[in-house]
Amino acid sequence: MPPKRPHKKSRNGCYQCRKRRVKCNEQRPRCTNCTHRDEECHFPLPLLLPRDPGSPNDFSPCGTPGDRSSAHRSPSDSTLVFTSASSYLYARLPRSSTNLAPLQLSSPGPIGINDLALMHYWCTRTCYSFTPFGADLFRDHVGQEALRYDYLMEALLALTLLHIASEMDDTIAAGPYVSAALQHQNRGLSGLRATLSDISPSNCDAIFASSVFIMVCAIVSPLLPAGRDDDAKSTAESMLLLVDFINGIASIVELSRKWLENGPMSTIFDHTLKQGLSSDNWFPAEELRHLVGEAVIHGSHKHQIFEQAIHELETVGKRNRSVVIWVTLVGSDFLDELRSGDLFAITIFMHWGVLLYKTSDMWWTRYSGTRLVGELSSTLVGRGEKWDKIVLDCRQQVGFSP
Repeated sequence: MPPKRPHKKSRNGCYQCRKRRVKCNEQRPRCTNCTHRDEECHFPLPLLLPRDPGSPNDFSPCGTPGDRSSAHRSPSDSTLVFTSASSYLYARLPRSSTNLAPLQLSSPGPIGINDLALMHYWCTRTCYSFTPFGADLFRDHVGQEALRYDYLMEALLALTLLHIASEMDDTIAAGPYVSAALQHQNRGLSGLRATLSDISPSNCDAIFASSVFIMVCAIVSPLLPAGRDDDAKSTAESMLLLVDFINGIASIVELSRKWLENGPMSTIFDHTLKQGLSSDNWFPAEELRHLVGEAVIHGSHKHQIFEQAIHELETVGKRNRSVVIWVTLVGSDFLDELRSGDLFAITIFMHWGVLLYKTSDMWWTRYSGTRLVGELSSTLVGRGEKWDKIVLDCRQQVGFSP
């Protein structure tokens, strides 16, 4: 009997090949299958996953990096930016949530909650913990806009369901809420993408609000298991989605700035970039600089990369600006170091997680910040006394017991 030919699995194939369950040759920017079928070809972002125990660095990139540039994009690129980021998100949704018929939430379903109950929860809980400074605006104006635009309503309901699920201690019981949220999120995403090329004074508020909601859903939903057999995804990988989504939102704002600034949404722009530390100015900048300086040659390109990242973390705190945007300020070189598994980049990234937790009372930043610190600290612990001290400090800052 002739020996079987070795079969090399396609682990980093494009989304079209994954969807059709065929082997992808992973040729970029367009694989052979998509070229022959004349289809769009999108590849996943590189994942941050632990290496084998004993490896010098605990994070390694899986897959070939896509466009990680943090350069400014023109407004005409907003659809492309959102298509890239949202396609990545769509591909990671559990297959059951992308193929199921729409949920009929007008009457109580398996999760025992309907649209009216979700809207009540949004008006009384989620809108306040989503963005406390603009709660009234999001409760009243955005709520009214959601009644006019289905994609905004879908995004709003998805966000509310994820908020409920994130506060549940029983992950099994939270699963149906996450599954329902993924379906709403998927429909909201499809509707948003369909209307991005047709922004007008009448729909710009709905597009802006839904893009923000979808961004938050994209960060949080992969962190919550949707069922017994579904595993939560890497927090670090999920947080890196912020780069494309924030750039996409910035492009949307540029396209509709004159309409947004002359409408009800204008009141939030002064606050969007001004959400500083809530209780104290914790950030051990000099300790981080000393740690980097001991191992990285001062003045070298690598040293400059880390110094810029530390400086930007200081800046977003001191200027009372949103810590969320830090990941778009550090530049692609730092993200490359992070994806390559550099321990100093991971340490700085972990400190960003702490600042996300301490930034404000927004539930999604506190939730994702805590998850990020927990994930990255397990990589750094045991590296030595200095590393252990930093890890312990970061974990205590987000509420983990010693």
